[in-house]
Amino acid sequence: MGLLRGEAIHEINLQNSTRATADPSFGVEWQAGAACSPSTAELFFPLGNYRDAKQKEQARRAKRICRDCPVVSECLEYALSNNLNETDDGIWGGMTPRERRNLKDQNNQ
Repeated sequence: MGLLRGEAIHEINLQNSTRATADPSFGVEWQAGAACSPSTAELFFPLGNYRDAKQKEQARRAKRICRDCPVVSECLEYALSNNLNETDDGIWGGMTPRERRNLKDQNNQ
């Protein structure tokens, strides 16, 4: 029995996040200066929606890391420009997918 769609996407996001923070050549240059690391990747991609208590707590913890990150602006810009706004896309630039969608909607008005 294979992974469910959400679990499969979650696993891919974790692998990509881990590779990008461990090897800057995988992603973009700003990721080398990110406060997140392979050891915290799972915080940034909680499995499920952000309404569950566990996912909310994971998102809060990830956002705390983002608050002090020197490249949080670049991270948010990357997420917005690449439409990383689905639930499975995780925390980028200190924002959940819904927060990024709302920001994008506000900027398009």
